[in-house]
Amino acid sequence: MTNSDVDSMLSALSGGTMSYGDVACNWLQNNEIVWKTWIPSPPVLDVASCGVGMGKYSIGLMTECLSCPVGSYNWQANNTGTCTLCPTNANCAGGTLVVPSENYWLNSLSTTVADIYECPVDGVCCPGGACNITNQCAPGFAGVLCSDCASPEHYMWGGAGPTIEILTFYFQVASLITDRFGIHQVLSVISLNMDVLPKCLVPLSGMFKILFIYASPALMFMNLSWVLGLCWLFSKFAPMRAVEVISKRAPAYLKHHSLAENAIHTSVEVATFCFLPMIEAATTLLDCRTIAGTNVLYQAASTPCWKGMHLGAGIFAIIVITTLLGAVPVSLLVYLRSLKVKRQLVYVTHDTTWHRLLYKPFRKKYYFWLPVALFERGFVLLIFVAFSGTDKFTMNNSRVFLFFVLSIVRMYIQPYRQHAESRLNQEACLCWLVLSSLNYLYLFNWTTNGAVALLDAAMVVVLLLPIVSFVYWRSHRVVQRMKSKGLADDRSAGSHNCLSDDAIATIPSKVRKSQNIEGEA
Repeated sequence: MTNSDVDSMLSALSGGTMSYGDVACNWLQNNEIVWKTWIPSPPVLDVASCGVGMGKYSIGLMTECLSCPVGSYNWQANNTGTCTLCPTNANCAGGTLVVPSENYWLNSLSTTVADIYECPVDGVCCPGGACNITNQCAPGFAGVLCSDCASPEHYMWGGAGPTIEILTFYFQVASLITDRFGIHQVLSVISLNMDVLPKCLVPLSGMFKILFIYASPALMFMNLSWVLGLCWLFSKFAPMRAVEVISKRAPAYLKHHSLAENAIHTSVEVATFCFLPMIEAATTLLDCRTIAGTNVLYQAASTPCWKGMHLGAGIFAIIVITTLLGAVPVSLLVYLRSLKVKRQLVYVTHDTTWHRLLYKPFRKKYYFWLPVALFERGFVLLIFVAFSGTDKFTMNNSRVFLFFVLSIVRMYIQPYRQHAESRLNQEACLCWLVLSSLNYLYLFNWTTNGAVALLDAAMVVVLLLPIVSFVYWRSHRVVQRMKSKGLADDRSAGSHNCLSDDAIATIPSKVRKSQNIEGEA
């Protein structure tokens, strides 16, 4: 607006015929070309896309690019929508920051979407939920799902009877149920399960670390062979006096059985110990999942499935499973049935027939129970494997249902001859059921300090309950036997003086001496 425009509007006001509004309106109508340049261009009501860490949000009639709020993220350079919600098993502080939860791994190669995967081993991925995308693994671990050792130069190396079998199976299954307070590693040792997957025990990586599990049974049988060989050499070439002295100090079981029978019995025990770990290793070799768009071995994620070396390992795993869960139980069942038909089942205490070890622990009508027990062990493990890829609630539901059914079966079917072992068999399954039920409290995030300590204590008590109960019933049975033996001795001693003194007096002295009858004449 020029000075002349101002002077003309003041002159119009001085005439007294026009108001301020009339003067201003008249000027606007006559000078549109002037004031039109004063008006800014209309705003853009819709942005086309937003950059990394930002999302497209509506504000009134417009949309703007705003930084992603807490609980969301954006990794796309040309984002045409709002920010993506944070994945279930991750924490998002806003913008581009995505941190996986504890025991979860974030695919660092993904540039658009946060791919989160659960790690196969607890404690190696994002410890404590505090990590970054470039350093997600615990010290000493690296690779996809943190399944490899970070440094090939640093490794932790180099650097009885049916009672034992039941306890072994109990601890093996218990180690699968709970991983609280590091107890999984303790249970793995007790159950003779060489759990090398979460540890850098040997200078092996990938699939070969899984295959190393099969070295454990081989080494055990090799050591057994050495011991049996030394025993045979000692019995053949050692002085007779030395053999007699050692034999007197040997356990009662070794005294009453030959070296061959002891060797067979021990071999059966070792094979039973290794049965479940070998099946578990085989299922691990077949557990292939899609990680970061590639089908890989889940517990050795650097190994692609059904290619190269894994093809042979996969075929080997299939042979192991079909042999241990099919050929071995069926062969044992057929053999035991043939013994039954031929009436060759021997239950004499000191009989040395080797095959009695296959049915000796069981009642006569359950002579076939050994192959059934082997199949049951494999079936329990397969149920665990089948539901391992589901969510935690579904997985725990399957375990509770499985152990509930097994508990009912074991209440009505008691195959073991010894009462204490039958109780142990039942209580082991009931404790599995209780352990699985207690897991629900952890899944419901019952995380107050006092409650967690109480729950951990309850888990330990339940875990040890079968052992305590077995020791009690076993000792109770020993006491009862001792009492029965003492009563029998008293009766036997009293039977010599069952005649009255008057009756003894009527017997000639020579007869009394010959019959060892004592008394007052």
